[in-house]
Amino acid sequence: MSSNTAKTERVATEQDLLSALMVLGSLPRRTDGHAEFDLDVFRVALEGQVAGFIVVAACDLASAIRRIVQGALGHAFHPSPSELRIWCDKVRDERLTELARHRRHQPDRLADRPPLTPEQRAHARRLMDMFKAGIPIVPGVGPPPV
Repeated sequence: MSSNTAKTERVATEQDLLSALMVLGSLPRRTDGHAEFDLDVFRVALEGQVAGFIVVAACDLASAIRRIVQGALGHAFHPSPSELRIWCDKVRDERLTELARHRRHQPDRLADRPPLTPEQRAHARRLMDMFKAGIPIVPGVGPPPV
């Protein structure tokens, strides 16, 4: 990923939540529950401050589910809604920390570039004017002389 672009992760949808609960359904439960009630409670666990809006990123939900199935909880049971949210937040924090670390170590490619000469600026200006005017720009040919 380029250091000068920000990638926004997709927020988990209702379908993502249903898929996650289907995967987790293979784990034994501590108690018998009702599927409709479970869906509502898990939805609330993934919401933010505003009710009805899931704020967990789909990639964080998927990573958390994968880790839980691989035994990250320390027990073999179906996670509670709060356990799932804790793991989603943990995965998000790790992802953001890694992204920040990656960006810190990326050299700023524009900082090392020498400033443009007046001729280069004029050339770029002519190209931009051609682009705005809808004149096709042929690579290697350049703009018409002024």
